[in-house]
Amino acid sequence: MFAGTMSAKVVLFCDDDAAGRALAWACRARGIDLPLWCSVRPAGRWEPAPDVKVCVCVGEPQSDAGDEGAPLREWIRRGGALICVGEREQAHGAGVSVIARDAGWPGRVVDALIDLLGLTPALLPSYENRLRVLGRELDRRGLRVVRVEERGDGFRIQSDAAADLPALEFGGRELGQLTRQALTARGEPVWERARGHLATDGQERLLRYLGGDLDRRGATRVRIVTLARSLVVSGYESASPYDSPQPFQRLYRPSELRLLQQQGHHSRRAAKGWFSRLMRRFGVTS
Repeated sequence: MFAGTMSAKVVLFCDDDAAGRALAWACRARGIDLPLWCSVRPAGRWEPAPDVKVCVCVGEPQSDAGDEGAPLREWIRRGGALICVGEREQAHGAGVSVIARDAGWPGRVVDALIDLLGLTPALLPSYENRLRVLGRELDRRGLRVVRVEERGDGFRIQSDAAADLPALEFGGRELGQLTRQALTARGEPVWERARGHLATDGQERLLRYLGGDLDRRGATRVRIVTLARSLVVSGYESASPYDSPQPFQRLYRPSELRLLQQQGHHSRRAAKGWFSRLMRRFGVTS
């Protein structure tokens, strides 16, 4: 079984290793760092911590059985939220969401967590979000040939085409500020972006969808090097958040990058609903 301490806000009750890995993978792919605490008997003998806001129960919930479920019921009565993932739907009261355990259940649990925790999808620290705002900055500066190296919670960028320029440093706070600026700037007139063999529609779009690919691969400690007609990406990846990361290096040719951007564009169109809500939250109507 998985074991570990909770980083606050979310607790998982799960007696299925494969299900726990699937949920952890879905969370990480969306930029949610979610350490998981597991119990062999869901909801059994658990005393809720004050900072826990959501519980996820994978399997048939046992919270209604005897006195063992009393702490969980009381926690829900005080405002806690419970997400139940099961083979069949059961009748539940207020504060309890039910998700059928079919092929897409991990993604729907992540969507529910984002809503319940009040998270903004575009502000989550996924590679897709962070590399996107870095690409926007590169477009603004007219830089196309660069080395991007992840350092801690930020990135260091060096331009090979302008070696006399100092390296650009972006920490976690700066990335958050750039992301908010990019969100509030939506609706502005389109501005010209530097284009090339690789970034045919600008660095923002290229790095955004490259970041999405890195999220799906479970990448960490990433380094991106722009060559004349390809990108070399290296770092570490793992089959799940509970497996040891292994080093990788991959060469992305122009045809692969174009396909990556096309697939990412189609996925974004399919998920347009949450993006409209996000724009309204920031007061952007155009």
